[in-house]
Amino acid sequence: MTLLNSFKANPVSLISYTYSQWVDNVYAQIVKRHSVSVTTMSETAARLCRSPISGILILLSILAITYFSVVNIANELADFLEKLLWSPVESWLKTVIKEGFWQDMLIGDYGVLSLGVVGALLTVLPILSVFFVIYSILEDVGYIPNLSILSRRIFGRLGMGGFSILPVVLGFGCKTMATLSTKTIPSQKERYIAIFLIAFAVPCAPQIGLSMSLLGKLGVLAFVISTSVLIAVEVITGLILNRLLVQDRKEAFIQMLPPIRFPDLRNVMTKTTHRLHEFLVEAFPVFIFASIGLFTLDKTGALDALKVLLAPITKGFLGLPSDMVDALILVIARREAAVVIISGLTERGVLDFVQGIVAITLATMFFPCAAAIIKQLGLRHAVIMAVVITTSSVLIAGLMNYLLRLVF
Repeated sequence: MTLLNSFKANPVSLISYTYSQWVDNVYAQIVKRHSVSVTTMSETAARLCRSPISGILILLSILAITYFSVVNIANELADFLEKLLWSPVESWLKTVIKEGFWQDMLIGDYGVLSLGVVGALLTVLPILSVFFVIYSILEDVGYIPNLSILSRRIFGRLGMGGFSILPVVLGFGCKTMATLSTKTIPSQKERYIAIFLIAFAVPCAPQIGLSMSLLGKLGVLAFVISTSVLIAVEVITGLILNRLLVQDRKEAFIQMLPPIRFPDLRNVMTKTTHRLHEFLVEAFPVFIFASIGLFTLDKTGALDALKVLLAPITKGFLGLPSDMVDALILVIARREAAVVIISGLTERGVLDFVQGIVAITLATMFFPCAAAIIKQLGLRHAVIMAVVITTSSVLIAGLMNYLLRLVF
């Protein structure tokens, strides 16, 4: 009655109300309602990436595509650039600079140009370019967070909850940033385990690409063996630490999972360019100083003395040539520089099948990135961790050498 009285007082409201009722009636007669599933193709793809069976198959497929891309594209590109750009320059320098101090310093085994410049720009950079494109695509499509959920059950057995998963997965991109990101882990136990596993046998993105390149020269079996050893080391180490360390706190973890989407080419190229620029800014000076350092040690005789001192370990226990000491020294400075030394030994035929696998696996585990660990755990814990990891890596490499010699 009140509504009718208001319409009598205001005819415009009555007209508007009647019109609205008519529109609602027409809409109800014309429009048909259907239940629409919220599941889309991208969400289905993301769910398949997280499922145990399909997720593992997808992960293996990605590893296979990455491996063959690095081996067949990056290696060929690096060889082509070296022959095109460096070989003529090297031949010219040998005619201009006679044998002696300056030739050794510039184009010798530890030359600033041959090891520093060429190693960084013509050996490492082409390989990283191909690998970073693939890695950036995986990031842009949203695969990395879904991969962390796929590995959740394994991490749970290693004493790590949800907060620890993403930092370890991020370690495959950059070990330093992954170590710093462990600050968000509320549990001290989980935080310590995550930092230890990242530092020990999780290869960062440049290391993965370069290791694939070197192992690819030895064959697919070499890559499978090295990767299997690193996975076994991570699992066994996590199980041991989970037993030794006391649980302090455990909290629920909630993570937003993006659907799988098509990559944006502009984003992929931007990320790739940024990573290559970061590598050049950070690593290129290290390559130069590392070559100068090795050249100085070689000329003073300190390098030969160190090789003689470590011969029972390198040649006796590890079964590696004495020149592997050069690579282990460079691991402390920059792992990519160490790979250049190992690559040279492989190309010259100094390393055979077993030695190549042992050398690359040892370079991946040997001596952690200490600066980030010190910042997170303090000097005392960082020193203990570095000693344990370095010693364990040598022991594991020696065991690998013994077992592989029995088989091959």
